[in-house]
Amino acid sequence: MFESSKDILYLILAFCLLWFTAFLCWALWYVIRMLREGAEAVKSATAKLHAIDDAIRGVKEKLEHSVGYLSVVATGVKVLIDYLGQHKDEVAKKAADAAEAVKRKMSGHKED
Repeated sequence: MFESSKDILYLILAFCLLWFTAFLCWALWYVIRMLREGAEAVKSATAKLHAIDDAIRGVKEKLEHSVGYLSVVATGVKVLIDYLGQHKDEVAKKAADAAEAVKRKMSGHKED
């Protein structure tokens, strides 16, 4: 069957090459599986980051709209304060006249 030691060497080398190929396929399968799981983890993290980014953008837009409304409200309050400041003397005079009229009526009723 085996004519020389060279034939035995070739048979052993073929057997070792077979085991080496099987080991290489097994190792490659595990590497591919790890890479696939890593890609899925990256996809999951990317989806979560997009969700966080969308939430932050929504909050930012709401704040920008709120700030726009606050500026309108602040302008309205400023105009109201200016108006009341300009007409303060007139309002104070009317209030003093009304108080004086009430005093006169009250003093007239006490004398009766």
